[in-house]
Amino acid sequence: ERERLPRLAEGRLDAMRGMLDQLFDYTKVLSATSAPDKDALERIDVVALLSSVMLGHYPSFAKANIEPAVDLGDGDLFLTADPASLRRVFDNALGNILVHGQGDVCVRRKGSVILFSNAMDASGNVNCDLVFRRFYRGDASRSATGAGLGLAVVKELCDEMGVGVSASASDGVFTLALDFLIDR
Repeated sequence: ERERLPRLAEGRLDAMRGMLDQLFDYTKVLSATSAPDKDALERIDVVALLSSVMLGHYPSFAKANIEPAVDLGDGDLFLTADPASLRRVFDNALGNILVHGQGDVCVRRKGSVILFSNAMDASGNVNCDLVFRRFYRGDASRSATGAGLGLAVVKELCDEMGVGVSASASDGVFTLALDFLIDR
């Protein structure tokens, strides 16, 4: 019992740290001015940035014993935006998969759309109309960690950058779609 309780407390503290980090990120996104800082905008190679972010998540995928299927296609895909904001979108999308996904993961590109898909748990209890709402958690039992802010941050940042974002669930698969209009 003396060994189990400290491990349990440490796990709960880690979960609380994660929730506070999400809340801080969300608050930071909301407090940003509605007009983006022109000095922070850059022409970003979307596929190169996503590849970099995915590489950074490789240890987490390996630890979860997940090998994502990746097909980012050919051709250029650029966006003029704040690179830190786009990196946060990709981090949150991949983090959502790692926390809530149940196996098969696929990241693929179809034209100007990048799709993040993962198998859901057997209950498939995701309301796609609510996933971008603050504090929404598909896991009603509250057994999963997180504050329900990851996809809300994705939505806020995508709206700010002019990137379309949507979610769907079908046949036990959750898909997050980011639609990048090709920047000319």
